[in-house]
Amino acid sequence: SGTVTAIDRYGNIVTDVDPVRLGGLRGITLELRGVPIERTALTYAAMAGSPEPFLIVGSRGTLEISVSEGSAGSVLAARLLDRLLVRRR
Repeated sequence: SGTVTAIDRYGNIVTDVDPVRLGGLRGITLELRGVPIERTALTYAAMAGSPEPFLIVGSRGTLEISVSEGSAGSVLAARLLDRLLVRRR
């Protein structure tokens, strides 16, 4: 499990989930507010033009939920301290 720790000015949802503890992003599903997020990316450019949320390791070294050219915070109606569920597929 984890928590939303911030929503940055771009709408990226910053979490306290450490991808190193998970053994990387491969095979991870993160659920926020009942919405499962399975897509992952190494760079924001890799998801250019895609409207769906994806997971990426942010500058703080933790998992972030992003939407290309949009606000993941708005799309998912995220709030500070929302709880997350992380599981392996």
